[in-house]
Order: sequence, then structure tokens, then C-alpha cells
Amino acid sequence: MMATESRFVRAAPASELASAGAEREQVAILVCHGMGQQVPFETIDGVARLLRKEIRREKDAVGRKLTSAELEITTRIVAKDELRLGRAELAYTHPDNGKRIDLHIYEAYWAPLTAGKVKIVDVFTFLKDAGISGLGKACSPFKRYMFDDWQLFEVKFAQTFLEFLIVLALFLSLTFMSATIVAVGAARTILHSPGSWPSSALMVDLTCDLIVFGSVAICLGVLYWWAWRGERKRNQSDAMATRYLGMRFLNWAILLVLGVAVLTAIATGALFLRHLIMDRDPALAPRWHGALAHFIAGSTSSSTMIVAAIWLAVLYINDKVRQFFVEYLGDVAAYIAPHTAHKFYEIRQEIQKCARDVARAVYSMKKENGQGPLYDRIIFMGHSLGSVVAYDTINALMLDDATKVTALQARERTSHLITFGSPLDKTAFVFREQQESNSQVREALAANVQPLIRDYRNRQRLTWMNLWSWSDPFSGNLDYYDANPPENRPPGARIVVNRKDPYCNIPIYAHTMYWQSPNLAQAMLEAITGKVGTPIKI
Repeated sequence: MMATESRFVRAAPASELASAGAEREQVAILVCHGMGQQVPFETIDGVARLLRKEIRREKDAVGRKLTSAELEITTRIVAKDELRLGRAELAYTHPDNGKRIDLHIYEAYWAPLTAGKVKIVDVFTFLKDAGISGLGKACSPFKRYMFDDWQLFEVKFAQTFLEFLIVLALFLSLTFMSATIVAVGAARTILHSPGSWPSSALMVDLTCDLIVFGSVAICLGVLYWWAWRGERKRNQSDAMATRYLGMRFLNWAILLVLGVAVLTAIATGALFLRHLIMDRDPALAPRWHGALAHFIAGSTSSSTMIVAAIWLAVLYINDKVRQFFVEYLGDVAAYIAPHTAHKFYEIRQEIQKCARDVARAVYSMKKENGQGPLYDRIIFMGHSLGSVVAYDTINALMLDDATKVTALQARERTSHLITFGSPLDKTAFVFREQQESNSQVREALAANVQPLIRDYRNRQRLTWMNLWSWSDPFSGNLDYYDANPPENRPPGARIVVNRKDPYCNIPIYAHTMYWQSPNLAQAMLEAITGKVGTPIKI
């Protein structure tokens, strides 16, 4: 597959502008990547290949062949002021009027700005505070100041409270287990002397706890590997909607085992705590019994080697999990919660400046003759945390225009915002504090720096499409960015268009599946052509 694709990718000389014919329209797509380690130009590559695949699917559906220009992806480094921006260029022929549209894909790359800046303690504090805040806010309706008034949103108390309670219990349990594993591992290998802590009986109990939890985790890992393998088979086909035999059953199996794993993790954390506390009094301490505990307690060379191997593996996995939390959730902690972690304020400002500088460069590019902007339409895309960055960037551009800092006409030229796997509703509900109704002045000022929720006239030419999935816990309907109840909205107001993406159906892993989703590809093509399609059922 990669060998076939590489024949149609061409590197062009560095230049600010590609040649533009009189009958062509130039459209820019600016992508903001999500949380976690990212490679430069990775999002450009993903969008370009997915878009070309959708163009090919559309042409095949009507029996037309791709032109040589449509087959090719050109890569180029463009210069604007002091910036050097990488972009991918695709050609697309409009199916109705035959007009050629040149698509230029850029990215706002900010991943290095958070590298090494967030520690595991920061992630722990952030998640703990978020969980406690969510529990508190689940008990009453959610109020948000938008469109010059307080908007009231109903909260499903039982469901929301239970969800936050389970997530908080899981997080605290995993954190406690991680700390215990590190402490026991260090004490046993470095500080241990006969009769000191941890006792042999405690080691037996903790090892049995880990074996039970590990068995469930291994089962879950096998199911995820099976699902990932099936997903690869599906993506290797040009027909992106091809069904993989047994995928629906597999997803339900993953969901079931995932639920068992969550409950097992919480129970294991409770067992760790009980064993640690009761170990002080052997008469009261509940002990594991049976062949497994007897084997672990044995002093044979085989049992000693197996226990040592188990703990070495656990320590290694524990370290990798900690790295995963820092790399992914650390980005969220650094960007979303600057009000509670002042040391991240500068990081947030740097990320916003990075995205804003790239956007300003794209908006300010001129045609070859210098008459008028190169792009009459700019499409923003944001995945995961990148959707928050994209949202903030559009607001910043509109605010700069309104205060005469720039004259980019962002409100008139920003045609679409496509968010997928977006936590924007969760950031509004949990992470960004809203004050009581007696803080109306503060809330009005907060809304003023977000033109998208200040006045629907700022959305007159903007279509906001949001893709989400039940299997993606980070995503969801974006309800908190429109006036509520609907009667509060002016006639013809452009509201967020929420679409459930059935393609992203593997629990949790769904968060990364949008990049292969035909529904995301279709949303991009809709933004380019202005034609509304029917969501693809998988």
C-alpha cells in the first residue's frame, strides 16, 4: 500500500505560492493535532491521504476516473515572514461545475512545547481535581454565560455522578497501586533485610493481587490486539466501509472485559490498601490461600524466579503507564487548567501563539499578482485537544480583527470548523470554572474573548461540524456552545452540527480511529464543495 501511494507523492521546490489558474479556487485546511507525542507533518499526511481516498471513492461511485492532478499529492515548504510552513497540495474537480479546487493543507505543530514540562504529580493533581469538580457539578444544572445571557443546561445527575465516581475511583486506585508497586519494589531490592518491610506474607498477598489483575488485563490486551488486527485489515482495503467479520461481537466483548477490568482495578487497589494496613497485625490480615499462594510462599528456586519475574514485569509496565499518562494527559493538564497550575500559563500562551502565528501566516498569504488574499476560504480541523486549540485560535483571530490588531477578515473567510474526538464540552463542564450568577461581569468578559459564543453573527459564514462516538470517552455532543433552550437562539442561527461516527467503534481506541474514518473524509469534502452528504454507516 505504501509503495503504491509513494508513486503519487511529489516534493516541489520551496515557494510561497503554487501557480494558480484563473479558473481555480484555492482553499486552505489548517489542522491542529491532539494530545501525545506527534511527529512533524504527521497530521498533514493523515489528512491528505484520507482526503485523496475519499475523492477516489466519490469518483468511483459515479464512474469517473481521477485526473492525473487529482492522483498526485505535492509537498512544499512555503515561506511567510519568518515562518517556514510545510504543506501538502491536492487538486479536486468539483463534480457539479467542473471547477478545479486547489487544496493546501497546513498544520499547527505545538507538541515540543509541552515535552518534559509536565510531571506525573501534575497529572495526578489535575485528574483528581477534575474528578472532584465533576462530582460536584453533577449535582446541579450547569450554567454558562453565552450570547449575552446565562444559559442553563440540564445534567443527568445519576448518570453523570456515577460516571465521575467510577473514573475517580479507578484513577485513585491505579495511582495508589502504582505508588505501592514502586515503594515495595524499591524496598525489596534495595533496602530489604530479613524481618523488615515488606514482609514475606505481604509480598505473597500483593503478588496474588497482581496476578488476578494482570490476568484480566492480559485478556483485555488480547481482545484489543484482535480488534486492532481487524482494523488493519479493514484499512488495507480501498473500500473504507468494508465490514470485518465478527467486529461487532468483538467490540461488545471488549466492552464487557473493559468493565470487568475497571472493577478489578478498583478492587485490586482496595485489596492493596487492606493488605498494607492489616499486615501490621498478622492475626487480622486476610491472606490468600490455595495452591497459588502456597507456590508463591514457597522457597524453591522456581517460585523465587517466577515471583521476581512478575515484579520486574510489573515495575516495567508501571513505568510505561506513567510515561503514557504524562505524554498524553500531561498535554491536557498543561493546556486546559492554567488557572489552577500557574506554571503552565506560559506553556498555554506558547501553544496559542504557535497556532495563531501559523493561522495568521495562512490568512495573510497573497495571490501571485499581490491582489487579494490567496485563500477566500479557510477550513479549521482539530482532533482531541487540538479541537480546543483550533477553537481558541479562531476566537483569537476574530478578536484581533474586531480590535483592529489585524485585518484578516477571519469571520468572513473561516468557512468551517471540523472537530473530531473533541473534549470541548468536557472542558467547559469540568475544567474551566464557571462562576455563580453574581459574577456576571466576569463571565461577560470571559465570553467577550470567545466571539464564537458571544454573538451568532460571528458564525454567519461558519459551519461547525463535530464528529463523536459512544466508544470514545473523550468525545461527545457539543451542547455547551449554543444558546439553550433553542428558543433563545435567533432565527437562522448556525448551531454546532453533531454527528455520531459509527466507524469509530472500538472502545477507547475509537479516539484514534477518526483518522481513517470515511465520515471524517466526507465531512472534509462537504466543507470543500458545500454539498451535504449522508453519513456512512459501518
